[in-house]
Amino acid sequence: MIGKSLDWIYDFILWVASFRPRLDLCHATQRGLKFLPGGRTKVIKPGLYWWWPLTTDVKVIEVNYSSPEIEGQSLMTRDGRTVFVRPVVIFKVVDVEKALTSTSGYTEMLSDATMKALTGYVRQHTFSVLVANSADLEMDTILKKWVTEDAEKHGLEVLEVFVADIAVHAVFRHVGGAGAVVAPPEEEAEEE
Repeated sequence: MIGKSLDWIYDFILWVASFRPRLDLCHATQRGLKFLPGGRTKVIKPGLYWWWPLTTDVKVIEVNYSSPEIEGQSLMTRDGRTVFVRPVVIFKVVDVEKALTSTSGYTEMLSDATMKALTGYVRQHTFSVLVANSADLEMDTILKKWVTEDAEKHGLEVLEVFVADIAVHAVFRHVGGAGAVVAPPEEEAEEE
């Protein structure tokens, strides 16, 4: 009975102890940022660092090369063909302060920038040009240029952007209670 009635004291001691200064380690593949009072920030470099939970929030991230998982999408080419494309982007964080303060999620921003660039590229070209440009890597070069423009604003370096999958895509439309598969005629597919 007495033990249960004194539990609050133990909880109080743990709560007070949670505000003591802490020593943490930032690994060689990481960088971090301390968010201090007054909107100030301080970059955390590899090694040991102190921080005080009462006044500081800490975010540590990996800065070595990484690749976010980007879902493929069905897009329409300039000549009205529907294609399924899935891009891949490989990047690393070069400015941790920009990466953590210029956007709420730098990997999501990079995925969105990649899909924005890919969508713009696919819509500007016919299917036959798209296939030819993917074979000679012209598409990858242009996509990397466009994605890099967005990524640099957020402290990211883009190593590579390429289309991993590209395929003609049939679209199923449900019109007035009857379904129909809408696909390009075989003659068009053979001409291109």
